[in-house]
Amino acid sequence: MRVQIISLSLLLLLTGCTMFDLGIGEEEHEIKIDWIGHAGFLVETQQTRLYINPYSAPVGSLKGDSILVTYSASDLCDLSSINILSKDETILLTPAACSVRVGTGNRVPIEPGESYNINEVNVQTVDAYNFNGTINKAEGVGLIITINKTRIYYAGITDVIPEMNNIADIDILIFPIAGGDLTMNINESIVLIDMINATYNIPMYYGGLSGTSLDAGRQVKSLANQNGFNVTLLSNQDLFIN
Repeated sequence: MRVQIISLSLLLLLTGCTMFDLGIGEEEHEIKIDWIGHAGFLVETQQTRLYINPYSAPVGSLKGDSILVTYSASDLCDLSSINILSKDETILLTPAACSVRVGTGNRVPIEPGESYNINEVNVQTVDAYNFNGTINKAEGVGLIITINKTRIYYAGITDVIPEMNNIADIDILIFPIAGGDLTMNINESIVLIDMINATYNIPMYYGGLSGTSLDAGRQVKSLANQNGFNVTLLSNQDLFIN
């Protein structure tokens, strides 16, 4: 596994900038997770602000210390959102096809099987693909994000694939439910929930652009409950982890 060390603290020191207080709580290691629609999330701690696949970010949005993109499609590698959310020292981790499109900035091309340390956050890239060949191996990635002892598995745009059997000790699972040619469907997502056995299970990639409605979130929550699992919907709330 290739390890890349990227220190935002050093970048900030070199550029004369200071870290800011995110104001998300008094606990030193509190984590806030906000679903910003489609496949996009904002993960905040007292030390950093991290975006995953941001889409349609409004002008004036809070800038990110890092932006993680898991696939090169325009609804995931959204150049407008990346520009709006970036500052000079923002680190962008993205598959090569997206990195080329971005063109400038602190770009780091990524592929499955790598590990990066960014401002006290570890990001591991894992396989994410589907069986029909729309997304082949190494074209996209999933993410395992470790903040202190909390492990977040962002499955990416993917089917339920054999490599997921090797993923363990996950606290927060974020998974797609759009179905069709791109991702697992609602029924298949229950298989993943059972496999990963996380404390929190958060669906994404539904509503709007994914071709499904927000009702899909309620459907997966109901089905999960019937099978003895919990699903947390972030449509109208954020998730705080102390």
